[in-house]
Amino acid sequence: MVRGLKKKLLIGLLSAAVVGTSLAPNVPLVGSFAQEVKADDANKYVYTEVPVSAVPATYEWQTGTFYTVTENSSVTLSGGSATSGSPEAGVYYKKAEGNKYTEVSLEEEGNVWKEGNGVADGTYYKITATEYTGTPTSESDTKNDVYTKANDGSYTQTTLEAQVATYKWSVDYVPGKYFMSSDSDPINDENAVDAKEKFAANPGSSAEFKVYTRKSAVKDQASVNIIDKKEDSDVKVGNATISQPNKPSATVTVNGESGASTLVATNVKTVLDIVLSEIPKGKKVTKVEAIVKKDGSTDEKITGSVSGVNVSFDLGTITKDVIVTIVATVEDAKITPTLKTNLNGASAAFDGETNVKQDGGELTIVVTPDEAKNLDTLIGKIDIKSQNSSDNINVAEPTKASGKLYYKITGTFADENPVIVVSGGLRNDKEIIEGKDYAKVVADSNVSVDPSKILEEYKNLDDTDEDKNSAVVVTTETSTEAAAVFNDVIANEKIKNENIEVALNVNVTVKGGQTGDAQTQASGETAQNDVKSFKNPITIKVKLPVEARNKGGYFVLRSHDGNIQRLETSLKDGEGIKVDGDDLYIYTKDLSDFTVLYDKSLSSDTPAPELNPDDDNPAKEDDNNKGTITPSNGTGTTATTSTTKAATSTTKAAKATTSTKKSSKTSSPKTADYAVNSLLA
Repeated sequence: MVRGLKKKLLIGLLSAAVVGTSLAPNVPLVGSFAQEVKADDANKYVYTEVPVSAVPATYEWQTGTFYTVTENSSVTLSGGSATSGSPEAGVYYKKAEGNKYTEVSLEEEGNVWKEGNGVADGTYYKITATEYTGTPTSESDTKNDVYTKANDGSYTQTTLEAQVATYKWSVDYVPGKYFMSSDSDPINDENAVDAKEKFAANPGSSAEFKVYTRKSAVKDQASVNIIDKKEDSDVKVGNATISQPNKPSATVTVNGESGASTLVATNVKTVLDIVLSEIPKGKKVTKVEAIVKKDGSTDEKITGSVSGVNVSFDLGTITKDVIVTIVATVEDAKITPTLKTNLNGASAAFDGETNVKQDGGELTIVVTPDEAKNLDTLIGKIDIKSQNSSDNINVAEPTKASGKLYYKITGTFADENPVIVVSGGLRNDKEIIEGKDYAKVVADSNVSVDPSKILEEYKNLDDTDEDKNSAVVVTTETSTEAAAVFNDVIANEKIKNENIEVALNVNVTVKGGQTGDAQTQASGETAQNDVKSFKNPITIKVKLPVEARNKGGYFVLRSHDGNIQRLETSLKDGEGIKVDGDDLYIYTKDLSDFTVLYDKSLSSDTPAPELNPDDDNPAKEDDNNKGTITPSNGTGTTATTSTTKAATSTTKAAKATTSTKKSSKTSSPKTADYAVNSLLA
């Protein structure tokens, strides 16, 4: 027997019918089984009466406290002088007729021993009296070597006589073996129910009743009565299926000890399949055995083939009534967790035992900063969660030790292979001063922007004065949900491909400004004006969430000036995206919200081309459909797919779905507008 909880389910292969019994009144059989039951309305069982009466179960002695007495030593005195033994002053017992021990006190006065006020004479005993706790085993038992104790300390021998303490039924209840009538009519297939109710009554000394056994009245068939003796919250049997070669299988729904029955052919190989349910939380079934008990023979053990909650038993051929006891062994389910990280400025790992209980186990994760000076900065910036939203875990506040942060995780995991994700870390805030110019980036841990590049592109704008000092402030904010402006577009993308998922949303804002003269040092206060676009693409580096890594079909939706554009891995006028390991790079001239999406059904993307801002438009304009861009590689993949205002027609939008659009101003190529309606199409 393996370690764990044990569950006994009784499956009685008894002489029982299927339809017309209260054991399974609404469970029809299939195929030939059903036809055989429906063949006629006669009883399918032969019932045999079994009288049951109350018989003694346990016995007890009459009420009272009783003792056994052991004589340890004795002294004999005559006329106050010892004739044997060496008396000592103290308590002794004298033994009288009828084996009564009377307590006395011996004292020596001069050279004479006295008992009370008189001279000691006779035999005196030192005894040990022990309370008797034995119980009788039959009603005829007696015990005559025990004593009662009086208030004066004396012990008097008495005789104990057994009497009945409790009663039991003369027949032991076995689910599915004994039946009774559910009404006042003689027992038959219609009113026969399991007799558990009768046996559950507490028997009195003269109580009695009748039950019945039954066997199949159909030639060459036996009944399989499946009983689930469910104990507390332990495993129970749901459905059970009996299969035999060249015969339709029969499936019944087991309802506790009320059971369910079906008929099977005798002398035919029989397979029993059961489905387990209500397995205790945090447990798993490790072994299931069927103990087949045949009348007058040795029990046979059959180990079931377990697959999840399904168990199959080869019962061999059934030749006579048998009872099959199912013993399911369950034990604590253990997890094998995986750790994935999305950290900036730190690393994480499991610490200690990881093969812990699925329900109530404890994991420890240790976070180590890349630089020891950042230990305190990391506190409050680490997010630990399970990738499975069905897991119910609690992450305690970290403790510091040896320059590391330790996090305790407890709770319940939905499966045995949970994925723990550790993200966050140091922010990517940066600040630089180049001469009298100033640049600052305020960025989350998973977004990175080069402040020097932003400053360079700002100074390259037409409305900036090269004789003045410039300042830019870049702010990024990330979210796991797409910006609302993309909702309709994403909904329609998912209609076309149900595997499309949102990785994250990045909002990028840039403020710029210049000093009034060349002598003034620029600062963050100088940057007061919104910057919506640059002449050349800037780079936004995004660290992909764990669940979005190593996938495929990446693209980015960009919202700019009320239009939505699609950026893909083929670059258009230097704009688009590139995926490199866990990082995604957005190359963009226009700023606002960016939502990163991917296809969760794909494992990887085709390697993207290296960014070359000087590369001219790799696509050419389709002369047959002005405003539509046909990629030069002929693949239909574009760096930017066009955007139009909401008023764009449906027909035009449909064309834009698989193409891109270029401005007719060849002297100033720009990202083509991508109609929202095209995505809605």
